[in-house]
Amino acid sequence: MGHLTTCPFCDGSVSDEAAACPHCGRRLWGARPPRQAAAYTPAIPVSRPAPAKQTYSPVPMIIYVLLGLGFLYFIPPVLGVALAYVNRGEARGTWLESHYQWQIHTFWAGLVYAIAVAVVGFVVVMGTQSMGSLVLMGAAAVGVFVWYAWRVIRGALVLHKEQEIG
Repeated sequence: MGHLTTCPFCDGSVSDEAAACPHCGRRLWGARPPRQAAAYTPAIPVSRPAPAKQTYSPVPMIIYVLLGLGFLYFIPPVLGVALAYVNRGEARGTWLESHYQWQIHTFWAGLVYAIAVAVVGFVVVMGTQSMGSLVLMGAAAVGVFVWYAWRVIRGALVLHKEQEIG
């Protein structure tokens, strides 16, 4: 049996083993909570709510738009590929990772193809100065344009369906 002490809140007398003051009902410092008998709970299956559909960030679509502006300006695709590199880590292991990889590949391959067509076209046209070589280089430039447009449009459409690309 415990000793009597004074409640620090109401100055009522309380056993030093009491968990709470019988006068004011406040929990006493250092007192252990009383043991409660374990209540019987039957095993009821808990239905979990369906996981919410994973929404994606608008960043990948913004990058596709920036890449698409590459037909008019050079800076937006550079910003787009920078965004793809920055956000790729957050998407690791998700279906969005494939889009960031697709965007990065589209930018670099498009840049290499465009430079190659420009350099080869300049050398061939200046070396031969014929209309045939000019037409051939124009066709190559159109081919790069179509390839790049296809990659950007396809990526945006697959992203809109919330599917992995590849």
